[in-house]
Amino acid sequence: MIKKINELALDIEVLRNYYDAIRVVNPINHRVIQLTKVGTEFLERELPDERCFDIWKVDKPCENCISMQCAQSLKTFVKLEFVDEKVFFIVTIPVKSSKGSILIMELLRDVTGQDVLGGLLSFGDSRGNGIDIRTRILELNEMAVMDGLTGLYNRRYLNEKLPVEILRSQNNEKELSLIMLDIDHFKKVNDVYGHAAGDIVIQWIADELVQQIAHNGWVARYGGEEFTVCLPGFNLEQASELAENVRLSVEKAKIPICNGEELNVTISAGVSSSSESNREELLKVADKRLYAAKRNGRNQVISACNLHP
Repeated sequence: MIKKINELALDIEVLRNYYDAIRVVNPINHRVIQLTKVGTEFLERELPDERCFDIWKVDKPCENCISMQCAQSLKTFVKLEFVDEKVFFIVTIPVKSSKGSILIMELLRDVTGQDVLGGLLSFGDSRGNGIDIRTRILELNEMAVMDGLTGLYNRRYLNEKLPVEILRSQNNEKELSLIMLDIDHFKKVNDVYGHAAGDIVIQWIADELVQQIAHNGWVARYGGEEFTVCLPGFNLEQASELAENVRLSVEKAKIPICNGEELNVTISAGVSSSSESNREELLKVADKRLYAAKRNGRNQVISACNLHP
């Protein structure tokens, strides 16, 4: 059972003996919540100018945001962060605000110089030189949310970030669109040319998506040869046009694989938008339209403009 902040007054006092800092954050807008103790209760006030990631001296939310993961699963998460030559161990715990919304209590402890994670942070190279701790922590956090083959975000990141994008679109009263796309007849590529060639094709498609999307959204590898594109602020028509541009670009391309050979592949895509779908159903609707595009002959984009799911 998740407790309200006002029910945790005694717990917080005990935890202060074990952690260097305790704070509460809103994982949706990344703002820190100020707690003022009045008697046995806490008054909550969101600090508009204090973002949760400012403490790490970065200018954007952490990609491996365990507070977001905690809010989604309502389970405790831990990770390491690095700032000012210090290593911090962080624990996140879901709590309820006085109004019943989910907030996250973050417990921070300075573990600089301690043997955490069984020596994982103290690896050395073949010459005995220690690997920079900051680099190791960044690598570990990146591994949690990035796809190793393409460098795109992975499905875990998609599952954690999409609900936040949905809430933001609701709060900001802006549209949100998704594209689900899949490489046509990809099994044949693997069967005829080998899995190494298949990997090259996947990497090429991933690079093309990143180039086409630019700073308009983000891309995740959903699994295998399937990708998801999230486009905050895009309506259905804009997202469909972008998907069609990607499709045409892939159709025209000759992808170099090995031994001078080139491959021509096509993609199918399904598009959904919050303007014509329940926001919570965006992924499901886009996926249905993707498979409708495949049933209709592949190498096409399906949206509500041309076919209902």
